[in-house]
Amino acid sequence: DVHRALLERCEGRCEIRSPVCWGRYQGPHHLRGIGGHGKTIDTLENLLGACNPCNDWIEDNPDEAVARGWKIRSSG
Repeated sequence: DVHRALLERCEGRCEIRSPVCWGRYQGPHHLRGIGGHGKTIDTLENLLGACNPCNDWIEDNPDEAVARGWKIRSSG
Protein backbone atom coordinates (compact mmCIF):
# COMPACT_ATOMS: atom_id res chain seq x y z
CA ASP A 1 0.00 0.00 0.00
CA VAL A 2 1.44 3.37 -1.10
CA HIS A 3 0.20 5.32 1.91
CA ARG A 4 1.71 2.82 4.33
CA ALA A 5 5.04 3.04 2.47
CA LEU A 6 4.86 6.85 2.67
CA LEU A 7 4.31 6.72 6.43
CA GLU A 8 7.27 4.39 6.80
CA ARG A 9 9.47 6.65 4.66
CA CYS A 10 8.62 9.83 6.55
CA GLU A 11 8.70 8.09 9.96
CA GLY A 12 5.67 10.05 11.13
CA ARG A 13 7.25 13.43 10.38
CA CYS A 14 6.35 16.10 7.87
CA GLU A 15 8.76 15.97 4.91
CA ILE A 16 8.00 19.49 3.72
CA ARG A 17 9.09 21.70 6.63
CA SER A 18 7.59 24.94 5.33
CA PRO A 19 7.74 28.13 7.45
CA VAL A 20 4.50 27.09 9.21
CA CYS A 21 5.35 23.40 9.75
CA TRP A 22 3.96 21.51 12.75
CA GLY A 23 6.47 18.71 12.20
CA ARG A 24 4.07 15.77 12.51
CA TYR A 25 2.75 13.80 9.51
CA GLN A 26 -0.99 14.30 9.06
CA GLY A 27 -1.53 13.11 5.50
CA PRO A 28 -0.13 12.86 1.99
CA HIS A 29 0.68 15.80 -0.25
CA HIS A 30 0.71 15.24 -4.02
CA LEU A 31 3.61 16.85 -5.88
CA ARG A 32 1.60 16.71 -9.11
CA GLY A 33 -1.96 17.25 -7.98
CA ILE A 34 -4.36 16.15 -10.65
CA GLY A 35 -3.62 13.60 -13.33
CA GLY A 36 -5.71 12.59 -16.29
CA HIS A 37 -9.47 12.32 -15.79
CA GLY A 38 -9.32 14.51 -12.67
CA LYS A 39 -7.69 11.89 -10.43
CA THR A 40 -4.71 12.29 -8.13
CA ILE A 41 -1.65 10.19 -8.87
CA ASP A 42 -1.01 7.97 -5.86
CA THR A 43 2.56 6.78 -6.29
CA LEU A 44 5.27 7.02 -3.67
CA GLU A 45 7.32 9.22 -6.03
CA ASN A 46 4.42 11.70 -6.27
CA LEU A 47 3.80 11.94 -2.52
CA LEU A 48 5.33 13.75 0.41
CA GLY A 49 4.33 13.26 4.01
CA ALA A 50 2.80 16.53 5.17
CA CYS A 51 1.26 18.28 8.12
CA ASN A 52 -1.92 20.23 7.42
CA PRO A 53 -0.28 23.68 7.76
CA CYS A 54 2.39 22.74 5.18
CA ASN A 55 -0.25 21.42 2.79
CA ASP A 56 -2.17 24.71 3.14
CA TRP A 57 1.04 26.76 2.79
CA ILE A 58 1.84 25.04 -0.51
CA GLU A 59 -1.61 25.85 -1.89
CA ASP A 60 -1.28 29.49 -0.76
CA ASN A 61 2.29 29.87 -2.12
CA PRO A 62 2.43 27.84 -5.35
CA ASP A 63 5.38 29.64 -6.98
CA GLU A 64 7.63 29.18 -3.95
CA ALA A 65 6.40 25.60 -3.51
CA VAL A 66 7.44 24.85 -7.11
CA ALA A 67 10.83 26.49 -6.54
CA ARG A 68 11.38 24.35 -3.41
CA GLY A 69 10.34 21.13 -5.18
CA TRP A 70 7.13 20.64 -3.19
CA LYS A 71 4.83 21.09 -6.18
CA ILE A 72 5.09 20.23 -9.87
CA ARG A 73 3.06 22.26 -12.32
CA SER A 74 1.02 20.41 -14.89
CA SER A 75 2.25 20.93 -18.42
CA GLY A 76 -1.20 20.91 -19.91
